[in-house]
Amino acid sequence: MLASAGMDAYPIHTNLDFELEEVIKSFAKLAKTKTKKYSLVGRIMSLRPQGGLIFFHFSDGTGTFQALLKKGEKIKDEDFDLFHDTVDIGDFVEVSGTLFTTKREEKTVQVLLGECSQSPSVHFLRSGTA
Repeated sequence: MLASAGMDAYPIHTNLDFELEEVIKSFAKLAKTKTKKYSLVGRIMSLRPQGGLIFFHFSDGTGTFQALLKKGEKIKDEDFDLFHDTVDIGDFVEVSGTLFTTKREEKTVQVLLGECSQSPSVHFLRSGTA
């Protein structure tokens, strides 16, 4: 599915602004700039799709962080559907987005459309088959 969408399931390069441990420690400072986009990478530990929302936790070995994809908001519907249909627990991903705190006070990155060569800012660094 990823290849037919024009995406490389096994890219040789990823963008990484901070390890998750550093994002967690410096969250208050980093989240102040609501328009600043950060790229983070990790392995998906949990997936919680809820209609037009997908929450997931990912870990890079230094910490665990939550990400949010919101259909139709800051990400194309096609990219949302591709993520929903192809990503599973254990897959490696790169996400780019803005930091915020949820209503339940959980530190989160909301995935945005990227400026990278691959259209969505969720890059599928698959551990399984593409």
